[in-house]
Amino acid sequence: MKERRIYPRISAAWPIYLEEGQNQQLIGELCNISLNGLRLAINIKEVINIDEYTFNIKLTNPKIKPPELEIQGKKKWIMEEEKQIIVGLEIDDLNPEAKVSLVHYLSRNDEIKIEIFLKKN
Repeated sequence: MKERRIYPRISAAWPIYLEEGQNQQLIGELCNISLNGLRLAINIKEVINIDEYTFNIKLTNPKIKPPELEIQGKKKWIMEEEKQIIVGLEIDDLNPEAKVSLVHYLSRNDEIKIEIFLKKN
């Protein structure tokens, strides 16, 4: 099958946390990321109403200026599997400066670290 994506995916296995007050609970992992969005796998035992949460994405890379970038994503689709929920996020509208930064982060992915935090709206 021909790949139709404008931007290639970067496979990953970075953590997804549910934030409630000062508590953070590991609930899944990032499967892949591109300039268009992300694919997440959330443990089914941690069933939550995805629509009630904001997805905050924190990227860090000490070799890039600035060394930290925070963006938000919104749910585009959701699919339930036997042991997990797969969520497709699209990256919210980014200003041109943030989009350039994201390109730099994804192109220098050898040192990148990504954490995703779900916070209740």
